[in-house]
Amino acid sequence: MKATTIYNKFISKLFYSSQKFINADFSIKLVALFGLANIAIILPDISFLFGSNAIIQNTVNDQHIFWYQPVFYWFTDPLANLGIPENITILLLIGVYIFSFLGMFFNKYRFTSALLAWFIHLVIVNSNFLLTYGADNMFSTLLFIAIFFCVPFKDVAKKNMIYSFAIRFLQVQMCFIYFFGGLGKSLGTDWFDGNAIWYVINIYSSNYVDYAVNFVNYPIVFKLICWSVVFVELLYPFLIYVPKIKRFVLTKIILLHVLIGMFMHLYTFAIVMILLNLIAFGHYYKWFKVKEKSESPILAADTI
Repeated sequence: MKATTIYNKFISKLFYSSQKFINADFSIKLVALFGLANIAIILPDISFLFGSNAIIQNTVNDQHIFWYQPVFYWFTDPLANLGIPENITILLLIGVYIFSFLGMFFNKYRFTSALLAWFIHLVIVNSNFLLTYGADNMFSTLLFIAIFFCVPFKDVAKKNMIYSFAIRFLQVQMCFIYFFGGLGKSLGTDWFDGNAIWYVINIYSSNYVDYAVNFVNYPIVFKLICWSVVFVELLYPFLIYVPKIKRFVLTKIILLHVLIGMFMHLYTFAIVMILLNLIAFGHYYKWFKVKEKSESPILAADTI
């Protein structure tokens, strides 16, 4: 009986609706805008990234993915037998990808659009796996979560319930990401002796080396920066829920990704991580929260 009660409480906590999260429409539009901006950046290089003339050929790429992961030649090869050129098929899929984000933004067949966006993004990532990095994987996660945002329930209460569940699922995901990111850093030495920041400056931001040299005689500066990053990532799952400091922790994480974008030039990664944090915990900022327009009652109020 006790186990059943705990289970019921857990399920109730996971699925009950909340008025405190930013609304679903706003979250979906943020995802759609990022998706459109992201594909616009790589659009001029499509012919170099995918197809038979790509920098990395399919035979090489296939060594790094599983057979069941969707790729462009799943579509290009069969259609080529029908006389449709490979590059046309790829452009058609990219066009569907773009229109799927437009559908999400303008609320036209939103659920179908979200599914298509997620699937074609997987095709894009898997088709050039060696040139992808963490940002692509995190955007895959965000698109998967967005599918739940777009579930086409006519019942507003059910839509709110699924959206609230998706936000909590994303929150848990973020907690795991940062905890294990911090744990990985804490297992080495570079994040304890300050070398990690020095490496970042030398490898990614050589223009700032002259400024960094001024602090060489004060290694505590580099150590404090490294320690603060490890500390906030490792304790993120706990600190992000502490009422008195949760906004400070969220702000620090966002600032961390802003600095990653500035100094490491990983702009896509920085933006997608900021988006993930804002969608998951942006309701902590009163000025950022967008209220639901629906007049239907919410099932319950969140305490987090």
